[in-house]
Amino acid sequence: MKWWRRRRHIERLTDLSTARPDELSADRRLELHLQRRAAGYPVVTLVILVLGLVVTAGSLREATRTVDAAFEEIRTSREGQITERYSRAVEQLGSPTVDVRFGAVHALDRIARDSPRDRPTIVAVLAAFAREHDPRPGTKPPGEPGTDVQAALSVLGRPDMTSAPGTRLDLHGLRVPGVHLQGAALEGANLNRADLSRGRLREARLARADLRDADLSKADLHGAVLTGAQLTGARLAGADLRCAFLSGIADGDQQRIRDEAVVDSCTRFG
Repeated sequence: MKWWRRRRHIERLTDLSTARPDELSADRRLELHLQRRAAGYPVVTLVILVLGLVVTAGSLREATRTVDAAFEEIRTSREGQITERYSRAVEQLGSPTVDVRFGAVHALDRIARDSPRDRPTIVAVLAAFAREHDPRPGTKPPGEPGTDVQAALSVLGRPDMTSAPGTRLDLHGLRVPGVHLQGAALEGANLNRADLSRGRLREARLARADLRDADLSKADLHGAVLTGAQLTGARLAGADLRCAFLSGIADGDQQRIRDEAVVDSCTRFG
C-alpha cells in the first residue's frame, strides 16, 4: 500500500471511531461494528490463553501430586514386601532341614541385592548363622562345611556385602575346615580363633583381618593379600603363601611364616 493510501486508510478509521453512529450510513455503521469487533479479538484471545494456562498449571499440580502419591504407595508396598521376605527367610534359617536353610540364605542374598540399605543387617544375620551352625567345640568338624554354611560364607565374601562404611564381618571362632573362599573379600574381618585349616583361600583379600590364634594350617593362600593382617598365635604349618602379599606383618610373625609356611621368591614381605 502506497504511503498516501495508508494515510487515507488511517484517517478513515479515525473518522469512523469518532463519528456518531446516527451520522453514518448503513455501510459505514457496519464497517465500524466490524472494526470494533475485530479490535476485541486480541483481548478475548489473551483472556482465553491466560485461562488455559491457569487450567494447565492446576492440572500439572494435580498430576504431580498423583504421581508422588503413586510413587509413595509403590515404595511403601516394596518395603512391606522386603520386610515380609526378610522375616520369612530369617525364620527359615532356624529350620532343622539343610535344604530349607540353604534356600533361606539365597533369599537373604537376593534381598541384599535388591535393598542395599539392608545389607549390613543381612551381613550380621548370615555371620551369626555361620558361627552358630558350624561344628561345636569338642566335636570333630567334617572335611568341608555344610552346604548352608558354605553358601552363607560365599555370600559374605562378596565385595559389595561389606562395602558400606562401618560394616565389619564378625566370624570369630568360626570352625570351617576346607571352606571354599577363593578370591573372597574379607578385608578387616574378625577371624580371631577361626579354624580355616585346609581352606581354599587362594587370592582372598584378608588385609587388616584379625587372624590371631586362627588355624591356617595347610590352607591354600596362594596370592592372598594379608597386608597389615594380625597373625599373632596363628597356626601356619604347611600353609601355601606363595606369591602372597605380607607387608605390614609383625617381624616375629614374618619369621614364623618363613619357618612354617610354604613361601617362594614371589612372596612379598614388607
